[in-house]
Amino acid sequence: MGKLLSSDSRQYVIPIIIAAVMSIISSKYLFVGSGLSLIPWGLLAFGFGFFTKDELLARQRGLVYGFAQSFIFLWVDKSGMTTAGQFLLLVIVISTLSIVAAACGWWGARLGWLIRSKCNF
Repeated sequence: MGKLLSSDSRQYVIPIIIAAVMSIISSKYLFVGSGLSLIPWGLLAFGFGFFTKDELLARQRGLVYGFAQSFIFLWVDKSGMTTAGQFLLLVIVISTLSIVAAACGWWGARLGWLIRSKCNF
């Protein structure tokens, strides 16, 4: 019997957990209804890049974080869907927006890694 999570997949659990916690905080308490939520989200993506020594891993963590952040945030409080058609439309829209957020997380982490590498931390 193999391990439940390989060491490679464990690298992505932390960004997903942080995204879930930040999504709940953002939807209930922090900058509710405001675009200012993007500031801490961007700082977290930047942090994933800045505090990771490997460039590829930094970008991958940013990508996973960005997708998870958007996907989880947009699903919070969406439990009142009544029809299958509305649900399917919501899945398509949320997935599309989450792909865009994944690209933003990738760029944020890349920027963090570039600054770290240029400053020789």
